[in-house]
Amino acid sequence: MIRSPLRLLALAGAAALVGCASVPMGDPARSAELKKFTPNPAAGQIYVCRDDRFFGAAITPTVELNGKPVARLSRSNYFFAELPPGAHTVVIKTLEHESKFPFKIAAGQQQFFQTWISFGVIAGRGIIDTYTPEEGRKCVTASALVGPLEAPAK
Repeated sequence: MIRSPLRLLALAGAAALVGCASVPMGDPARSAELKKFTPNPAAGQIYVCRDDRFFGAAITPTVELNGKPVARLSRSNYFFAELPPGAHTVVIKTLEHESKFPFKIAAGQQQFFQTWISFGVIAGRGIIDTYTPEEGRKCVTASALVGPLEAPAK
């Protein structure tokens, strides 16, 4: 009897550790342009980057910006947005957890956020934090741009 729950737990853990998650990809030409890191004097810019850590590879957290789902990230992917100056919130959501990061941004400013998957009870927990500009540029340069979330069919 006890073997079955342990096997199920082991399989769930293995699924969280391996796999190839698929997300909508962005335009490679746009990605190359964004990797020049040219500030926009009229808006703030954010990059949310997920590096190539192996743990949680099968988990694709949703990125929300100001309460709206905007993208999903798998390993070695990043999301980009331009925002009006002011206060905003970026959220990383997984099955059992959401990590919120409120921030302020000014016109012409660039901010870099990192996300990764941590241990969870049912599934991995998506975590978000800041990168230094140097670390953020390094992660983005080694990653691919994700596309927007597709609208649900009506």
